[in-house]
Formats: sequence, structure tokens, C-alpha cells
Amino acid sequence: MLKLTYLIKRRPDLSVEDFERIWRASHGPLIASLADVTGAVRYTRSLPVETPYNECFRQVRSLGHAAFDGLIEIWWPDLEAYANGVGSPEGIEATDRMAAIERSFIDLAASSAFLAEEQDVFGPSAPNSKAELLNDPTFANLIDEPVLP
Repeated sequence: MLKLTYLIKRRPDLSVEDFERIWRASHGPLIASLADVTGAVRYTRSLPVETPYNECFRQVRSLGHAAFDGLIEIWWPDLEAYANGVGSPEGIEATDRMAAIERSFIDLAASSAFLAEEQDVFGPSAPNSKAELLNDPTFANLIDEPVLP
């Protein structure tokens, strides 16, 4: 599966509440209505959870402050399906409609996106179970001797 990962920052003139309201009310329904045209097969929206664990995780990893207000993920069967869907005349019109909605709540200059192929490491659709990974001698060696720059 091919996935568009879209790290989004809200427009600075919007409150968090307005940003989330516009996002929920407009973007997902629009993407769903255009899925047959674009070839998209899945859409997810992720919003940060307010918890002290976020700051703890950033401190432990020496990360900067959270630069994004949300995450959009849109899936296609493969790169060819993506190119055919968004590259057709109808797909180009659809992506223009999406961009118009996105400008209403996303600070596009402060956001980022990339296409990727998801690789499950463990979980229900992964090729190996967590136990198989933990028993793999290659993995065990990495735990004992981490690969560091």
C-alpha cells in the first residue's frame, strides 16, 4: 500500500477548536466523496492527545516542541493507482478542491507531506509476530549492540 503522510500545522489565526471543527466538518467528507475519482482507499486523521507523556517523550529523545497540530494519512493500493487517480483530469480537479479546503484551516507553508510505503514490523498484518522478531538473532544483536552513528 502507498500512503500519503501529511503533517499539518493549523493556520495561526485559528484556535485549536476552530481548526479541529473545520477539519472534521470539511476535509474527511470531501476526501471520501472524491475517493472514487482519486483512487484513495483509506483516510485517517490523528490529533494530538493532551498528556504530560508527550513532553516526557520529547525530553527523553531530546526532541523539539511539537511542530504539528495533526496528521492526515491517505492510502492507495500502489503508486500506479495514485498516479492514475490524482493525475487524471478529474483527479486534478479533485486535488484542487482538496487544496482549497486545506487552505481554510492548514498553514501549508508550515506543513509537510510525503508518499511512503508502510512496512509493518509487528502487529496483525505484519509478516512476523513480535515473538519471532524478539527471537531473531539479528534483532538480538542490535539490542546488545545498537547501531549508532
